[in-house]
Amino acid sequence: MTQTKRPTGAGNIEPLPSGKTRVRVRLADGQRVSLGVFDSEAKAREVLDAFLIQAASASMTPVGTITLRTLGRRFLDHRELRGIRGIKIERYRWRFHVESAFFADWPLVDVTPRDIRRWRDELASKRATAPASGGTKLAPKRLPTSRRLSRTTIKNALNLLRGCFHFAVEEDLLASNPAVGVRVERDVRTEDPWTFLDPAEQEAIFTLPTMNVSDRELVRFAVGTGLRRGELAALRLVDVRTEGEHPEVVVRFGSPGKPTKSGRIRVVPLFGIGLDAAKKWIASLPAYAKENPLGLFAPTRFGNCRYLRQLRTRIDGRPATWADVVRAAGIRRRIRWHDLRHTCASSLIAGWWGRRWSMEEVKEMLGHTSIVVTQRYAHLAQSALRQAALETTMPGPRLVHD
Repeated sequence: MTQTKRPTGAGNIEPLPSGKTRVRVRLADGQRVSLGVFDSEAKAREVLDAFLIQAASASMTPVGTITLRTLGRRFLDHRELRGIRGIKIERYRWRFHVESAFFADWPLVDVTPRDIRRWRDELASKRATAPASGGTKLAPKRLPTSRRLSRTTIKNALNLLRGCFHFAVEEDLLASNPAVGVRVERDVRTEDPWTFLDPAEQEAIFTLPTMNVSDRELVRFAVGTGLRRGELAALRLVDVRTEGEHPEVVVRFGSPGKPTKSGRIRVVPLFGIGLDAAKKWIASLPAYAKENPLGLFAPTRFGNCRYLRQLRTRIDGRPATWADVVRAAGIRRRIRWHDLRHTCASSLIAGWWGRRWSMEEVKEMLGHTSIVVTQRYAHLAQSALRQAALETTMPGPRLVHD
């Protein structure tokens, strides 16, 4: 006897090796429940039909009708148990962008690629929000702005939805993933979206007279190594090796207690300003942090994790933020701390620090999982080509005389 095929949402009648028949259904929470084992298929069908009639009268949702909203909770809990980085951001993203979709309460089997494309287009017209006063820590207040959601926000929401449907396929809730093939169109830009410091701007920040020495060395180290802010905050002192034939940094954590973004350990070579900054910082560390129980490379003065928002620099007699330092250096556009990582990649590819690095070399140093990510900096090589053209002396035209 083979398993009886039934319509989606009508449960399963499964033959057992013993000759008996088992009946199972899946409820709205995704749990698969057995209704019992019976001597004959006819009896199993009778019990299943009775259950479906009772479920319909009680507004229950048997197999096949689990909704996206219900599955989303299980999906996010599953990711948190796996230790996925940024789960808090994912929960926020799910709540405000995915769970608000018009198909959130539909059965999963009813959601089509066309519905997902419509939802994607609706996100493109949605207004972004900004923090506002009021609310609580668990439910902060946010107000809509005049700015629309960015392409990156929409893409991240789509990837989260695609991951949820993939989870449904793995749990045998769906036969295929309807979000596969749905993409977010590229923005049409007239300006370069990548922000970095050119050599003159790097020098302006490195030599800023009002900048605290410890802040300066951490900035130089961040530029010279391309480490992310979380990687630098979690970096252990024993993993920074400034002596020997091959100075290097071993990046084990993406943030305190969390794995790196790629999920693997990488080794970053120390050279140039990165190596010089590391040596100076380590030499001054005992005087800066009296205690360092966690063995961190860049702790606070009290030995805690430093998220690089706490600057010791004072400008005009008051504590300065990173934005204050950028403005004091005469740079008028917005430069985030993460842009120091872009500065590292830009300098290597453009050859500002010496030999030009290849895309593959920069990929390995920054820890990109794909060369496609690194190729975002490809246009920066144009500056090196222009410089090469300026430094190349071309012979004049050869005159031909009769």
